[in-house]
Amino acid sequence: MNGLDYNGMMNKIYLGDKAMNKPTLKNYSYEYTDTYAGERNYCWCQKGYVKARNKKHAMRLARAELGMTGFKGDYSELTGFAEWRPHGCCTILTVEWSEVES
Repeated sequence: MNGLDYNGMMNKIYLGDKAMNKPTLKNYSYEYTDTYAGERNYCWCQKGYVKARNKKHAMRLARAELGMTGFKGDYSELTGFAEWRPHGCCTILTVEWSEVES
């Protein structure tokens, strides 16, 4: 079968305690701040770190830490960072890759 099950999906192959198909987590920093004329203002700012698979996953974890999982907003992924602007608020949440250990 060459590691494939009947649906054609890869089975987990374990080597000791680690799975070969386990995703690696990277460190991401997030900033949640206010905006003025659409730009980040930093009049107040909440910062933190999360470990995630990619930018989208880091954004989801940062929103959960800030208690904003039920809010709707506009997500855009730019070079080097991702941003999320909640509807009806003059705020922005940005996530970018970081070398700092969380």
